[in-house]
Amino acid sequence: MDSHMMINESLLNTTNFAEFDNSIDCCGDYNLDSVPASGCYNQYDDSPCEMNPRQNTSSTYAGVSRIPRGAARPRQGPSPRQGLSPRNYSFVPVFHERTSKEDDTLLTDNLWKLARKTGTLNLANKGMARVPERLYDINEADADSKKANLEKLSINEADAWWNQMPLNNLDLSSNSLTNLSPKIENLITLTVLQLHDNALVELPPQIGKLEKLVRLNLSHNKLKELPPDLYSLPELRHLNISHNEFVELSPDISNLHMLEFLDAGNNNISSLPGGIGFLVRLTALLLANNHIKELPSDIVYMRSLQKLDLIKNDLIGLPEDMGLLRKLQCLYIQHNDIKELPSFEGNEMLNELHASNNYIEQVPKQLCANLPHLKIFDLRDNKIKQLPDEICLMRNLNRLDVTNNSISVLPVTLSSLAHLISLQVDGNPIKTIRRDILQCGTARILKTLQDRAQTKDRVGGGAEDLPCSSSAAGSDQSMQQQLPANMTDNTTVRSRHSGTAIVDANVSTLCTRSSFVASTISNFQKNMNRGSSSSSNIISST
Repeated sequence: MDSHMMINESLLNTTNFAEFDNSIDCCGDYNLDSVPASGCYNQYDDSPCEMNPRQNTSSTYAGVSRIPRGAARPRQGPSPRQGLSPRNYSFVPVFHERTSKEDDTLLTDNLWKLARKTGTLNLANKGMARVPERLYDINEADADSKKANLEKLSINEADAWWNQMPLNNLDLSSNSLTNLSPKIENLITLTVLQLHDNALVELPPQIGKLEKLVRLNLSHNKLKELPPDLYSLPELRHLNISHNEFVELSPDISNLHMLEFLDAGNNNISSLPGGIGFLVRLTALLLANNHIKELPSDIVYMRSLQKLDLIKNDLIGLPEDMGLLRKLQCLYIQHNDIKELPSFEGNEMLNELHASNNYIEQVPKQLCANLPHLKIFDLRDNKIKQLPDEICLMRNLNRLDVTNNSISVLPVTLSSLAHLISLQVDGNPIKTIRRDILQCGTARILKTLQDRAQTKDRVGGGAEDLPCSSSAAGSDQSMQQQLPANMTDNTTVRSRHSGTAIVDANVSTLCTRSSFVASTISNFQKNMNRGSSSSSNIISST
């Protein structure tokens, strides 16, 4: 037996498989418990390893099949006898819980100096589980640095303690924080505190000591309530508590008299507290994705409110006195259970009304007259059967969406909306306009409606009685008498429609409601031309 075979036999008789396992680490990823003695395979090719002492023993153990690289077999963990060999390290988890010491190292000297110089500290996306303890003392000047600065005349002005700013902007967002230390009260100069996208379950009462705090973002956490002391912050203007686990808002929220922005969306809030109307400075109230069934009556006292978001709630209606919100510009009430809309009397500043995915059956005539500045009117996916002729009173309307309703007839008064650039009527059983015209878009639909209105006016169909027509023939005749003799087709006529505000319209593109005035002007010009021709004939004959 040659020396090579003697080495193989000595290895095969070895009982310590762990030592044997370590001795052939050049082999592939296979567990030696399942690899036969006929040899192991290299992980890069199917040839036996050059350093494998068993590579020439295949003839001796020909009866045992070899497992080729990549063969399907169940993974086996290390046996008690074998222990953890180097090839088993891939099964050891590489993550471990961060220690407070590791979190402290994240606040490097460079970040510290930058924060002391600018008053802003950004520790977002650091993977922190705890706030570094050193942070809470950032506003305290180092006693040693004070002493050194006083003893040395040649010091760096940038590092001098008297040139350092107190911390006023702290960003701890997108970490793994579960709580804050009561030492947060040491940061009394903070005006902005970003804590969103963490795992906070509670806040310390000491957060109420941050009397200069203006902006607080607590969104995307696990908060169920706020400490009562927080509602005493005298300067808080921006509060975001969206994407948490709130089931109600505390009545103490009315104590935040300076609050201008409140986002409590994506929670489990079922009702709003009484007294919320005392937030008279609030300009934006966002309550989307909750379970609110009705609005408190005092919400109409938010006289500064400009944006109200109630998307995806359980509302069955809106307060009739919504008109008291005279500065309201945007109202979002999509995906609710609303069956009828209020008249919105007093909401003249409303620019956008989004009411899709409800159960609305009709559009009140008074609503059209009370919203002259409305630009976007979204009524998709409702149960509306017809649009009122008074819709033409929304003379600034840019977009009207009535997709997926039950409308069978479009009012011809739509053609008088000079600013309408988008009219969506898909999903309605419209029978008065051909399908090919409906598919041509807004301009073609409005042109068709305008032609029909003019035809109706010529045959005496009563177009003058429509809400956007000239209200009285007498007023039109008096207007005709005041027209100058040199009026052309491009002259702008100012007329009053049904007691509404004065509307400017170009004579060349006047809708059917003003066709009476247009025809009067045409007759007037013809008479003038006849008069001038008669005068010329008299002069020539003379």
